[in-house]
Amino acid sequence: MSNLSKDNNKHKVNTINKILRSGTTPVIVKLAENLTEQLAFLYEISYIFLIGRKDLGKGPLCNLTNGGEGTSGNILSEDTKHKISNTISTLGRWKGDNNPSKSEEHKKYMSNILKDRTFSDETKRRMSISSHGSKNGRSKLNEEKVIEIRKLLKNGVSNLEIANIYNVSDTTISLIKNYKAWKHC
Repeated sequence: MSNLSKDNNKHKVNTINKILRSGTTPVIVKLAENLTEQLAFLYEISYIFLIGRKDLGKGPLCNLTNGGEGTSGNILSEDTKHKISNTISTLGRWKGDNNPSKSEEHKKYMSNILKDRTFSDETKRRMSISSHGSKNGRSKLNEEKVIEIRKLLKNGVSNLEIANIYNVSDTTISLIKNYKAWKHC
C-alpha cells in the first residue's frame, strides 16, 4: 500500500481507499512466481479477461487496460535521458517566485492581451460545451458515475455518504441532484 500515492490510476486508488476507510483490508493475491516477463504478461491478460474490468462493466478489477503492455524492459536512449533531465531542471528553476508566469509584469501583459478579446456567441457556446462533464480535465466524475450517483439518490442514500464514496463535496452531490451540474446526462 505504500506506493498507492504514486499510482496514476485514480479509480484504483479511490477504490482501495474506500476499502481501507470501511475498516477492511484489500485482498492481494500472488497468482504465480518466477515467471518470465512474457509469461507474466500472458497471465496478466488472462486473469484480467477472466475476472473482468469494472470500467467495462465486466467485473470488479480497476485495471484501465487489458494488460500485457508493461515497460520493465524499456531502455531509454541517451538523447531521451538528456531531454528528460533538461525538462526536469527547467521546471525546477521555475518553482515559486522564479516562475515567470507569476511576475506582476507577466500578469499585466496577459491581462492586456485578453482584455480586448471578444468572442461570438457561437464561439462561447462551443467553448462551454468543450469543457462540460468529463471533458473538463479537473473533473473527478464522469457521466457514468453521475448516473450511478443519481440512482443512489433515488434509493435514499444521503448526499454526504455519496460524497464520501466518490471523493467529492456534498455540495457537488446536491448540484447533481438538482440538475444544476451535469445537466447533460
